[in-house]
Amino acid sequence: MKNQFNRIMLLDEITNQLVAFGMNRGDEKFADYVDLNCGAIPQGRYDQIIDPQAPQQFLSLYTQIADKRFAFAVNRLLNLNPAMKESLIDFCRRSGQALNLPVVENAEQAFCSYCALVLDGLPWEQTKEILEKNECKIIWKKIFESHETAWNGNGFDIGFYYELLQSFVEGLFFKSGFTLKITDQKIFELSKS
Repeated sequence: MKNQFNRIMLLDEITNQLVAFGMNRGDEKFADYVDLNCGAIPQGRYDQIIDPQAPQQFLSLYTQIADKRFAFAVNRLLNLNPAMKESLIDFCRRSGQALNLPVVENAEQAFCSYCALVLDGLPWEQTKEILEKNECKIIWKKIFESHETAWNGNGFDIGFYYELLQSFVEGLFFKSGFTLKITDQKIFELSKS
């Protein structure tokens, strides 16, 4: 449960940086826009925010909020300036690098790090099916689209989410040389480049 909380908080921190950027660019209502459309996640430790009597309900709610906040922040920036697409891709790469992961030796270690950091549904939901695994790569099929409501459901391009994810993963593993290739938003390959 705490791993899910950490994934939520990481995505929310990345979103908060995007919101701050938008406000610094002169959009004074950026934070209000995101908060009004998505809600907010309180800041604090797991034991301060998650009710121990109902952890699944709180984690489910905050997972939805975090995913939606990121989608709304990204798309607000694109609406303000469509040319910002490359800057957002670069921002996600730098966000991954900033986590300064140690070198991973094989694809399984890379996949474990990926799963520990990337918010993809809830811990009790099966979102992936491993198709192939060896020292150099892991290929999985997405069997449940956990981002659809936040992206497609609000008229946003979920394909751009996956571009940002690929860039984030490139940053995560810049020391190790692993990259993420996504085909048709269904088949994911994490492999040594």
